[in-house]
Amino acid sequence: MAKIVVLGSYNIDITVFSDALPRAGETVLGSTLIKSPGGKGSNQAIAASRLGADVTFVAAVGNDDFGDQALDLLEQERVNTNHVIRSESPTGTALIVVDRHGENQIAVASGANEDLTVDALERAYDAIAEADMLLGQLETPLATFLAAARWAREVSTEVLLNPAPFCPLPDEVWKLVDYMTPNQHELAKLARHTDVEAGAKLLQQRGPTAVVVTRGGDGSTVVTSAGATDYPAAQAEAVDTTGAGDAFNAGLAVALAEGKSLEQAVRFGAEVGAYAVTRSGVLDGLPKLADLPSPEQRST
Repeated sequence: MAKIVVLGSYNIDITVFSDALPRAGETVLGSTLIKSPGGKGSNQAIAASRLGADVTFVAAVGNDDFGDQALDLLEQERVNTNHVIRSESPTGTALIVVDRHGENQIAVASGANEDLTVDALERAYDAIAEADMLLGQLETPLATFLAAARWAREVSTEVLLNPAPFCPLPDEVWKLVDYMTPNQHELAKLARHTDVEAGAKLLQQRGPTAVVVTRGGDGSTVVTSAGATDYPAAQAEAVDTTGAGDAFNAGLAVALAEGKSLEQAVRFGAEVGAYAVTRSGVLDGLPKLADLPSPEQRST
């Protein structure tokens, strides 16, 4: 069984479904309101666990009702919560609007996620040392991820960074990360280049083994030292794209941690992400292995 440590955020997602996304200064009326667990770290941890990995979550939640609900949920999902700390700050909250096409806008109040400090990380070093993969994002302090990635490098644990939401990255991070998974918008900001292949090549030359650029319904572009390869998206009828990127990253991380090739891992991540867009809400869109095509079906 693959062992994965997910270092990241937990949020409560408050989602409004509306006919269209609001423009600046505009109010739109929504038809449905859903309150559900979220946060990129939590989504990826739960997704990886449902896909069969042994997952440890390193995070911070508030000392409030939402924090209690977070721990209950993660334990129900068979995610190890021994390294989830309780903070006096409120549990993080995300405000989401989803339009009739399944596209979304998201704003996040970080709350307790900002309290996931380097000091809070130290007791999780043994878990990182025993893991096959460290999976991180950027909804918690960058300094904490860097400390975890340095340790992972020392103990030969591979590192996958989903650089979302965008923030400027120091030069050091590129040498610590094995797999970098920006979407095309994050890539443009990180590489300062609008061409996907050219931008990904610039990033890969800084140190990662592979840069995997997700392009939504257009699939993904993977760049390694051997060159660039485009992969199609798995076919799906989009209902809600929220969480699809988290599902893809979890699938990619699990497959790589299991020793699959990069090509196999990218195709598996695409299947996981495609399933996610067919359901409303993030948790309902995170599949178990039984929900996905069998290996025999994938080969046909």
